[in-house]
Amino acid sequence: MNNISKILLTLLLAGGLVACGNDRITADVSEYLTQDQKEELVKDDKTFASDLRGALLQSNANKLQGGWDSHDDFGLKAYHMTFDLMGEDVVAKGLDWFDWEYNYVTVTANTRRVRTYWNMWYEIIANCNSFINDAPDPSADNAPFYAYRGIAYWHLANFYQATYKGNESKMAVPIMLKDTDVDLARNTVKEVYDQAIKDLTIGIEHCAATKDDHTDMDKYVVAAYLAKVYAYMEDWANTEKYAKMAIEGGKDIVPEFPLSWNVNNSDVIWGYDVTPATSTSWASFYSHMDPTNGNYCGRGQRRLIYAWLYDQMQDNDTRRQLFVNQKDYPEIAVDFVDKKTGEKYYYPDYTSMKFVVTNADNLNSDYIFLRVQDPILLAIEAQNELGKTAEAKKALEEFVGKRAEGYTAPADQKALRDEIRIQRRIELWGEGNGVWDMKRWHLNVDRSKTSVKGTQSNHTESAFTSLDPNAIQYIHCLPQNQLDINKNLQQDPRPTK
Repeated sequence: MNNISKILLTLLLAGGLVACGNDRITADVSEYLTQDQKEELVKDDKTFASDLRGALLQSNANKLQGGWDSHDDFGLKAYHMTFDLMGEDVVAKGLDWFDWEYNYVTVTANTRRVRTYWNMWYEIIANCNSFINDAPDPSADNAPFYAYRGIAYWHLANFYQATYKGNESKMAVPIMLKDTDVDLARNTVKEVYDQAIKDLTIGIEHCAATKDDHTDMDKYVVAAYLAKVYAYMEDWANTEKYAKMAIEGGKDIVPEFPLSWNVNNSDVIWGYDVTPATSTSWASFYSHMDPTNGNYCGRGQRRLIYAWLYDQMQDNDTRRQLFVNQKDYPEIAVDFVDKKTGEKYYYPDYTSMKFVVTNADNLNSDYIFLRVQDPILLAIEAQNELGKTAEAKKALEEFVGKRAEGYTAPADQKALRDEIRIQRRIELWGEGNGVWDMKRWHLNVDRSKTSVKGTQSNHTESAFTSLDPNAIQYIHCLPQNQLDINKNLQQDPRPTK
């Protein structure tokens, strides 16, 4: 872990190098800002400390949006795609950058995916430690850094190990809290979760509530992640508590084609305002998810919804229009019209139109990390698990009923549990919950199912599988470059075949 022991201060902000009001933060400053250098700058310029706060927070945000290594590496949304493609619900058609994720090849130690994920989150942790260690007493100033750090550790624990429940004593990732922490061994899943909860709790107590700025690390973002953490722990009382708190930060919007992916939308809790200056162009989420563009997805690298899941929706569900259905929604399905003959050509059935964006240059569309629909459904799930089944049934009917008039949810707790999970998968399709929800539910990923309407699986037959996503061969290895430089890191034993 030597390469994350120094404090990384990334200065490539929107529009290039930004000084945040202080011309000392310039291209002349080393990419790595040591503690001694920082103390010298603070001594020379008393405004540097406050400028540093803004720079570090923007740096964290940029790491979750910016490009890293290649055209399948564009921050957190690239990993949202990874989690979805490793599950049931997103079907990949055509050779593309994410073929390895879809076929479970990218979990091995030498792959780019495991390396860049580690780098992204540990560089964010290093930024956070840089600010926290100077003034560790919780306050409004440092609370966003505690929150970012807690979110980082939760992501790391889930990526490099099985889900929390039943695996608490397994080894996850090292907990780095100081600049001087080097060559650390792995901590257990429980220890990493405990640290995440500790950090997020400070965030919930001291972060501001900024409803009008969805790019901030604020109280609603922290509450949403605390709800997620507790859901993975199956602590349903706290899941409900924090999910309801997060819901206050947004307003449910019924999805209808075409959707708007704007960070200022009222249902957005957290996102990134992508501009022409910060866009990563072809190496971006919409390049891989919008079939109407001229980039990867538009050139045949399709994303489809699993036919089994699509057929779970009622015929009048507005969310059906977010996916190609040539019979029911022929105009949405039109790819292009031959100008000479007038003949219409269509996208394949089930092709996702959810991430089609209306602006001319869709590669500048905002990144949405969290919508309020996520904690809404977590709160309903928690209520059912707590035995408040009648209350959960009513809440689910209200939520889905806005999308499918006349919808009725099951009254039995077990049947309602299954239905809540299906509705969560439909509503949040393509938004990054994918295989992680399957992990916490301890459900096998089965890509070969025939739907309730008799529709055969539309997954590529070679990708058919029925597997436990908590099995070690489907959990990401630690990066080989980290194992090479830190002999205290030990890889989990892997199957030889």
